[in-house]
Amino acid sequence: MKILRLFIAFAVLFSSLAVRAQSGSEEQAVTQLKRELAQAYVRGDAKTLERILADELTDTTDGVVLTKQYHLKSLSPRIGVSTDFPNMNVRVYGNAAVVTGVEALFETANKNNAVYYSFTDTFVKRQGGWQLIAAQRQNVPVWITRSMEANELKVLTVQNCNQEPSLRSLHYDTPALIRFINETSQPVVVYWLNYEGKRDPSEEQIVTIRPGRSGDRPTYLTHPFLVTDATGKCLGIYLPTPEPSLAVIK
Repeated sequence: MKILRLFIAFAVLFSSLAVRAQSGSEEQAVTQLKRELAQAYVRGDAKTLERILADELTDTTDGVVLTKQYHLKSLSPRIGVSTDFPNMNVRVYGNAAVVTGVEALFETANKNNAVYYSFTDTFVKRQGGWQLIAAQRQNVPVWITRSMEANELKVLTVQNCNQEPSLRSLHYDTPALIRFINETSQPVVVYWLNYEGKRDPSEEQIVTIRPGRSGDRPTYLTHPFLVTDATGKCLGIYLPTPEPSLAVIK
């Protein structure tokens, strides 16, 4: 009886290891296919697209639904453009696989000039291999994809405090980023000027930055931020720009 139990335990173990190995192999295959697909778009390789894209593909890019036929018809080489994946995650569920991550399209000669997309792709395994059946892509700002160095940020010009009564937030359709650096010897407080032009009192909207420290603030264009000392005295106002920016508080 003990030998039988031991045999069953080993059988279960080996079966589990075999399943994991198979899953890992399939994950590698899908990962490689995703990279092939990205390169095919850059090179204008219709043959590869024809093989990987399912006939019934539904590709939603920035809210626009595209088809396999559209991709093949509009395909052309992208001279001087390269592609890479800052991150990618593949999960296999039998004959289906879901790939999520971020793709970067950049000028080969200048990687700093890049466009980033977050994506969710669904592949299905058929007789001829894996095919992409559904995709979702959304353009995202660079600061969502990675941490940025201070020298990559645009330094903001501080606005005069007497502008506070005339400023308010207007829209929330264009993401922006401000990194605040406190170069004073005292803690400073960062307030968002809300849609009523008031220093927003919400706890989650008020940030205190200690001397020598910094903090990133994801926001939107047209959203002003006012910085004060501990007593509430205004030290300056900062307005976000389309580029990720830096507010140096002195």
